[in-house]
Amino acid sequence: AIGVLAIQIPLKAINRIMQEREGMGKSGETYLVGNDKRMRSDSYLDKTGHSVDASLKGTIQDNGVDTIAANEIIKGNKGSRIIDDYTGNKVLSVYSPVTIQNLTWGVIAEINEEEVEKPIGAIQRGVIIIALIVLAAAVGIAVYFSRTISKPLVSVTEMAGNIALG
Repeated sequence: AIGVLAIQIPLKAINRIMQEREGMGKSGETYLVGNDKRMRSDSYLDKTGHSVDASLKGTIQDNGVDTIAANEIIKGNKGSRIIDDYTGNKVLSVYSPVTIQNLTWGVIAEINEEEVEKPIGAIQRGVIIIALIVLAAAVGIAVYFSRTISKPLVSVTEMAGNIALG
């Protein structure tokens, strides 16, 4: 005899894990998606349109996840790249298949590209400001030393000219 054992994990427990906000910024979220491109956890950012219930009752186009990340997971791939998410926004998406027994879902973590690039821009501006300050200091030091060296040379030249004149 062959039997089947089914274990039901409460959606609240799954959502509590998947909707953890630590380190996710304002636009970041993690969610589970099945091989059928339907949600297996509720979206943090779209609780009504991309919940498990809406995804299973609605269409994949309106309530599922038909993205590059979901398609890569179905192929068994993991990775990260800038893609359009299920709402059409540009996001940095990190994705991986998760297999438990014979069940494979995908875990996807995404954050808006703009939010990811914001600190990079701030660092770039800081580096440019520091480089300009260092350049100004180097020019100032060069001018100071050139004057320090040129003043005695000018004096010696004037003295040599005076000696030559008698």
